[in-house]
Amino acid sequence: MNFRSEWLAASACAALLVMACDSTEQRHVSPRSTLKVSLPEAPSLEPREVKARYPDGAWTVEGFLTADGHAAGEKAKVRGRVVEVFTCPKPPPPPPVEEDPNAPKPKPGEELPPPPPPKAPFCPQPPHMYLADAVGATRYQLLVVGSEATEVGRVAKGDEVTVDGSFDVMTRDGAFIRQAGLLVLPEPPPPPPPAEEPPPSP
Repeated sequence: MNFRSEWLAASACAALLVMACDSTEQRHVSPRSTLKVSLPEAPSLEPREVKARYPDGAWTVEGFLTADGHAAGEKAKVRGRVVEVFTCPKPPPPPPVEEDPNAPKPKPGEELPPPPPPKAPFCPQPPHMYLADAVGATRYQLLVVGSEATEVGRVAKGDEVTVDGSFDVMTRDGAFIRQAGLLVLPEPPPPPPPAEEPPPSP
């Protein structure tokens, strides 16, 4: 009996040792993994170079808006792409004039007064446009204000344009206020009056 008991005890100890070894081996996991992780490139800490002017001296939009020391009324030339343009709606064409058979006929040599021009539609904002260094740029956009007789009335979205104007933070009528600054375009000179026809020779 003693031999049998000792044999059973020894067998149990051996089984426990084998189980312990197996569990120890299972817990040892290799620290190396086959999973590939793609990380983004580290951002550059070097300051980004800003192109302030073109070779002909015209400002870029970002260069103009980030430059210090602009004074009200300062003349500036800026080049950029039109990202948005707003002009006033055009008035509708005048309706055709229908003759009233009961209206008094003009006397010989007398002309009837022309009909009144159609009333211009309401214009919620003065004409203006926004310039940027690229069509998709959103951070730096320059507000350019001017009548439709200036470049504002002659451009379309995506056009590259060079404008000469005056720096300010507010338009004269107070319609636009921008702390970063805006550009006011001057009115073009009026067209010369038509030349007078010489009197007919006797």
